[in-house]
Amino acid sequence: MRDLTNEEKQQSLKRALTCTGGALDRWSARAATGLNDVGMVKAVRYELGICGGSGRSNSIHIHYEGAGLKVWAAWEIFIPSSAEPIFQGDATIKAARCLFGIKNPDDVQLDLF
Repeated sequence: MRDLTNEEKQQSLKRALTCTGGALDRWSARAATGLNDVGMVKAVRYELGICGGSGRSNSIHIHYEGAGLKVWAAWEIFIPSSAEPIFQGDATIKAARCLFGIKNPDDVQLDLF
């Protein structure tokens, strides 16, 4: 079993969060205005939807679910119910903030930079 690199995990998260039409435009708009934690959870849950996934030969297989904000990814076929997600809950929110450059307007530390 080949482990995913950090870059492959980020690419998998991006695939999961941009799988629907217009997603990149929505993320750009969110980055322009920023989102607090509640807004970020809603946005990630919206983009993940109920569940979905993709995979093909010589590609990373992904599965994602809005419930629990979970994203799975692996080089081989897997069963999500018996595999550990690469992102889940708060970790998904933090990774999505970083990936799309979305600031939290409620974070007073932002004023220092």
